Order: sequence, then structure tokens, then C-alpha cells
Amino acid sequence: MTTVEVFNGSCGYLTRVVGCRETADIICISVSTDCQSVRQWGLSIESVDWQSCLGKNAQHSTFWQSAFDILQHRSCPVIAGVLRAIETEMDIAPPADAQIRFLPVG
Repeated sequence: MTTVEVFNGSCGYLTRVVGCRETADIICISVSTDCQSVRQWGLSIESVDWQSCLGKNAQHSTFWQSAFDILQHRSCPVIAGVLRAIETEMDIAPPADAQIRFLPVG
């Protein structure tokens, strides 16, 4: 089981994502947050084929289509958090924190 937390500074919501390998190809995703659209998206990706959302034609997967249809913001960092949880749970990437920081002008 892989658990990640994503904090979006813009909206202030904290999201917890849990990924659990079900089979060699399928991962179960659980999303908990106070953000209504992320919560709704989480319900649509409860079971995903990891190769379809990370593979060559990922943009055509139900994972990405549901993100585009449901999420309010294309740049929502929860998308990256879910993908990182999937990669880690499927042993294709090590668990490692990521950051986006805005630097002062000047």
C-alpha cells in the first residue's frame, strides 16, 4: 500500500491518496479530501489499469478523460500525486517527495 498527501496551496485543500495493487495490472485508488471535485474524481478512478494512465496513449484513458471532465483545474497537483502513488505501488518509481516552489521576483 502506498499513501501520499497532496497540499494545494492555491485552494488550501489537503488530499490523501492511497494506492493498493490488486493484480499485476490493476491498482485500487482511494482519495479523501474536502475538495468536492477531487472527491468526485476519486470515485471515478477507484480501480485503474496502471499502464492505461501512464502508457503511450494515456491521454485516451478513462483516468485522464475523467480528470479533464471532473476536475476544476487542469493543473491540480492531485493528478500528479495519484500518478506518483501508482508508480510507487507498481514498483516502477521509488517513493520520493516532490515540490513546486514559487521563487521571489528579483
